[in-house]
Amino acid sequence: MVDLVTQIVHLVFGLVQLFVATGLAGLAIYLGISIPHKATLRVPLMEELKNGNVAMAIMLVWVFNGISIVLQAGVLGLVQAVGA
Repeated sequence: MVDLVTQIVHLVFGLVQLFVATGLAGLAIYLGISIPHKATLRVPLMEELKNGNVAMAIMLVWVFNGISIVLQAGVLGLVQAVGA
């Protein structure tokens, strides 16, 4: 019986962790697009991407790579804190 309760608790913590990580990832992606867009006032970022500007695409890829590295460390810390 204790094993079942422990498994249910771990499942609930895992689901909560999944929702928190998904929310943080969505926020990070939004900020990853909006901050460079606001930082390049004279260059319309989305318009340049639609026109096929490879340099803008590469810049955004590196921004998203950085975001994913930070989120990976955060999610790993959450997993270790929960002890799953």
